[in-house]
Amino acid sequence: MNNRLLVSTFIFLSSFVVAQEIAWQQTLGGAREEYLYDAISTYDYGVLLEGSSVSEVSGNKKDGSQGDLDYWLWKMTEDGKLEWQKNYGGAGNDYFYSVAYTKDGGYILGCSSDSPKSVDKETDGYGKRDYWIVKLNPRGEMEWQHTYGGSEDDQLTAIAQTKDGGFWVAETTSSAVSGNKKSVSIGNEDVWVLRLDKKGGLLWERTLGGLRKDTCKGMTQTDAGLWLVAHSNSQALHGQAEAFFLDHEGNTQHDFFFGDAPTEPAGIALTKAGHVVISGSVGSMENEETDYWALAFDTEGVVLHEQRIDQGKQDRATNMAALPDGQLVLSGFSIGKETLKEDYTLVSFRPTAKLHWKKQFQANKDDRLKQVVATQDRGLQTLKTRRSFGNLLCVKA
Repeated sequence: MNNRLLVSTFIFLSSFVVAQEIAWQQTLGGAREEYLYDAISTYDYGVLLEGSSVSEVSGNKKDGSQGDLDYWLWKMTEDGKLEWQKNYGGAGNDYFYSVAYTKDGGYILGCSSDSPKSVDKETDGYGKRDYWIVKLNPRGEMEWQHTYGGSEDDQLTAIAQTKDGGFWVAETTSSAVSGNKKSVSIGNEDVWVLRLDKKGGLLWERTLGGLRKDTCKGMTQTDAGLWLVAHSNSQALHGQAEAFFLDHEGNTQHDFFFGDAPTEPAGIALTKAGHVVISGSVGSMENEETDYWALAFDTEGVVLHEQRIDQGKQDRATNMAALPDGQLVLSGFSIGKETLKEDYTLVSFRPTAKLHWKKQFQANKDDRLKQVVATQDRGLQTLKTRRSFGNLLCVKA
């Protein structure tokens, strides 16, 4: 069965949901499979979707495949019409994980690739999967690119531009010193952080973590440096949330662990008050049930508030979005305690990590809610993938 992309836009006013009706819909994809990984709301009230595709020219995909999986970008206007689309790739598999704006109106793409030097990829890799960083201008045309990695798998999590025009890159790595990875590995999997200059050149890199498996789940930058959150098994076998803070020189200023039960973070954000909030899912030491979860702490690691939201038998968070007013919206899916049916869930937390509102939506059995994006009109856009067929939906108030 094929995967397709499904996007729904909802307008939220205060703490209640207004009536909705379909404003437009369309199908995105070619004859084979497309995978959605990330999206951003654009300044012109549109949206830029990014993912990977194996389709040749077919459906509404206009460029053929370069190899196996390629990067595929789709820029649409506010009313869902295509503005432009781009396909980039090498001869192998190119996994497109993160996209962010740049100060010149362009985009920085964070990807993992096992492609050798071929087609659009200008350099060979160093191992199984490496980081392929690509800079685009506002029209989606490539300006420069760099490859970073070691001899094993290096999977990118997030990329963002700094105030001085450089870039933060956060990833998970299983590589030892090899390729252009110079920092020593610590455990089975580590968090790997790169600091790049304006042209993507490496300024420094750091490996973080413990003796077991530590998986990077998100980052947020401040004037003083970078906060990262990881799912860590290094201190407790059931898994915890680990929060690091690095200054601009790469020095670790803070390293905190949170979670007395199995904890799976989905994102991290900085509040206007200077506190840090992480959210995701938390389990139980007595049974297999999980809840949505949020925790706020200060820069000394003191927990200010922690909250669990029990929506179903299994509550699994997939992504967290920070809204301009300070709200944090967690997206995920919940399995009903009685029905065992899976539905989509959105949970909004205040900057204090206290519950603001929650909303559940009936799910199509072929859909999987991937994430939620804050739109320029203070709404929310939910991003889903659909197997076998799919529509791209915008639902307006």
